[in-house]
Amino acid sequence: VLRAYDFDAMMRRHNGETGVCIDHFAALVVDGADYSILSLEGKPGTALADRDVPNFTGTGAPWIWLKRVEGESVVATRLAPRGRLADALTPATAIVEDPRVEAARAANPSDVDRP
Repeated sequence: VLRAYDFDAMMRRHNGETGVCIDHFAALVVDGADYSILSLEGKPGTALADRDVPNFTGTGAPWIWLKRVEGESVVATRLAPRGRLADALTPATAIVEDPRVEAARAANPSDVDRP
């Protein structure tokens, strides 16, 4: 399963949250309250100059997308090349713990105290 499609299914289970999708050859550079996108030239990515939705053919530039659930759809928005981090990443309106968390914790024991 392509991670982007699996991510959409996860977003539907957590529809009050914002997903941050970072291509392999892209990075979110945070400097205080500001951010910029580092995109390696000549490497494959999902951003085509003439499209506002991710393209998974690998012919675009490496980029970062924000995903949110709107109604029944998962909508991807291209992150601006630079800006204020608080403007890009809005607080969650709802947080739902995934029912698989306990199974994952049991499969990966730790000596760290958890709430």
